[in-house]
Amino acid sequence: MKISRSIHAQLLVWLIIALSVIGVFSLIDAYFLALQTAHSAYDRILTNSALTIAERIYVDDTGKLSVDIPYVALDMLASNARDRVYYRVDASGELITGYRQLQIPLSEEETQWQYGQSKIRDEAIRYATLTGSASNGLVSLPYTVTVAETQNARKALIRSIFLRSFYRQIAIVIGASIIIWIAISRALRPLQRLTKAIGRRRPSDLRPIEHKVPSEFEGLVNETNGLMSRLSNSLDALKRFTSNAGHQLRTPMSVARTELTLAKRANAPQEKDAGIDAGLDAITGAERTLSQLLMLARLRENQSYSQEFQQVNISELAQEISREFAIQAQQRGIKLSFVGDRDYFVHAEKILLGEAIKNLLDNALRHPKACSWIEVETSLIDRKIICKISNDGLSAVREIKTGLGLSIVEEIIEYFGGVIEISTVQKERLVISLIFPV
Repeated sequence: MKISRSIHAQLLVWLIIALSVIGVFSLIDAYFLALQTAHSAYDRILTNSALTIAERIYVDDTGKLSVDIPYVALDMLASNARDRVYYRVDASGELITGYRQLQIPLSEEETQWQYGQSKIRDEAIRYATLTGSASNGLVSLPYTVTVAETQNARKALIRSIFLRSFYRQIAIVIGASIIIWIAISRALRPLQRLTKAIGRRRPSDLRPIEHKVPSEFEGLVNETNGLMSRLSNSLDALKRFTSNAGHQLRTPMSVARTELTLAKRANAPQEKDAGIDAGLDAITGAERTLSQLLMLARLRENQSYSQEFQQVNISELAQEISREFAIQAQQRGIKLSFVGDRDYFVHAEKILLGEAIKNLLDNALRHPKACSWIEVETSLIDRKIICKISNDGLSAVREIKTGLGLSIVEEIIEYFGGVIEISTVQKERLVISLIFPV
């Protein structure tokens, strides 16, 4: 028996994989959200600083731009000692004040604000550039204000937000795994109880399983019950076969032993031959009985399984069997005939149905003193297909009803959904009818 990993382990592994995949996408989303949050927060400070500086730009008496840098604007950026702050004010492309190294190319698009990434002194910076103009009533001069800072504080904020999301995802995966493990354990308890209950059963206990199980295991329990039912039927068939074999074979074998013993002790050749013939007849009867018992066992075994029947031409089958028995009937001085001019089909298995008809003919031929003719007929009456075996052997009615052959016939016909009837006509004709629905 191949043993795979437990359901616990498989479900837990797949759920952890699923949660991990979801967690990865969640962390990617959390990273971009952290990036957006950090840029939004710190870009707002850059914007406010640039606006504060722009408010202090004016046209002096010489008609040039001047600026009085409000250091409070730089203090807003310099609140984090880990970052460096840079600024620059230009008028018509010429530096008025600030850091000359801070050279940001302006976008060709006519926009008031421009944000982006750049480098200064091999350090990555984030900048905000404001384009505007100052006027004294006589002249209006354009200017640009650029404010930038290194990104240490931004990165720290992004890392803080991302790590909090990461730890949260780890906690969710661990917590969900624990909850799933407990849930699976509780869900599988009925299956564990079922396993223990089956383990406590004796080998001969093949009763249906009636324990409550999850709906996912109902199919397994139903199939197991079906298997146990078939095993029970097979064991019952074996017991019946053993019992019948012992009962049916004991008498002919005793007769054979007795006759052969007497033949061995006999002195006259005629007595020896008679004893041997009687013994052989008894052995032949035992052989026939054993064959019938095997057929009965096979039938009951078939009844334990779902069989797919076919359409069998009972008229053709009965005619073929009649031909097989014609020579045997002739040797015994019995007239055997078949009557039927149409084909009738029944839902059955050809071999078993043929054995039923053969058993009836064999029973009739075994009583040559009570029977002088046998007639096999197929017909359709009242939407029922009927196969009749008739003869004039009324004295054999009791033996037929108590014999093993008729039991086999009854089980075969009932197996195919039909019935068997035994009747007499005008006190001179014995009729055995095999009746099938159309």
